[in-house]
Amino acid sequence: MFEESDIRQFQEDGFLIVHNFFSIHQTDLLHQYWKEVSSTIKFGDGSLQRLDRFLFGVLSGNLGRLYSNERLVSAAQSLLADNDIALYGNRMLLKDERWNGGVETHQDITSFHGGLRKLSAFVPLQSHTLETGGLKIIKGSHWYGNLGIQGTIFPEEFPEMEVVVPSLEVGDVLFMDFLTWHYSEAALVESDRPLMQIIYQSANDGSYYQLAEPTLVAGNWRTNYFIPHGYGIARNNLSPGESILKEKEAEIVQLQAHLEKVKLDYQEGLQTIQQDQAKIFQIQESLEACQNKVDAMESSKFWKLREAWIRLKELVK
Repeated sequence: MFEESDIRQFQEDGFLIVHNFFSIHQTDLLHQYWKEVSSTIKFGDGSLQRLDRFLFGVLSGNLGRLYSNERLVSAAQSLLADNDIALYGNRMLLKDERWNGGVETHQDITSFHGGLRKLSAFVPLQSHTLETGGLKIIKGSHWYGNLGIQGTIFPEEFPEMEVVVPSLEVGDVLFMDFLTWHYSEAALVESDRPLMQIIYQSANDGSYYQLAEPTLVAGNWRTNYFIPHGYGIARNNLSPGESILKEKEAEIVQLQAHLEKVKLDYQEGLQTIQQDQAKIFQIQESLEACQNKVDAMESSKFWKLREAWIRLKELVK
């Protein structure tokens, strides 16, 4: 699947960008798959729940089965150096007119469970760039391992690392180590940014997330211990004060997002008003010019009639 140099680059950088990963035919199918589900996702069909960029639930249909694509599975085998491959998660991340905000710097592993050797295959279903709010990757950050706390990472507290902003089109794939730090900023243009995140792992790991059951995609299982995310465990209870603080923090985030939208709407409205005022001013100037022409014409007619009347009187005499 990959050259040894590609695998070394992935191991060193924590990610690998592969342009034109899918054939033209497969790329056309990806376009078709997105058309099939886009309206269903936006308006809801009851099987998927939407929260910001996340879709919660089990994907069905062609997109739900994309993880079994032979080239993706072969890539996972090469990058994980294992012929026995299982599926950990299979979800879509979506930015659109409903939500297109930024995402803080984080690593995925702290939000999930099971082993550390997990591989994300990000498959764009539309253009995935800086303008559409695409991912930004911090090169080499996976070498710090599991930071152990779910939250925002502050890269400025660490030695400087390069930030890579991949431009991906449908047919490209971004492979990323589950430990690699990444983030995104708000979209600069209005567009859909659907992104499949297919997460593979070795079949010796029986953990799985938002799947109906453990899913083997290649080879054989090498474990008898299977556990879905969150099973058999509860978070430590927060104190009443902490609970209220968490709720207020969430409200503040929502209010800030609403305020930004109001500001944007106000700016767009103000720009429209200014454009309309300029048009009105131009129309007024045009009307005044026309009125002046009419007045001049009427004035000219009056003086011509007056001169004719005087001559007529002189002739009568």
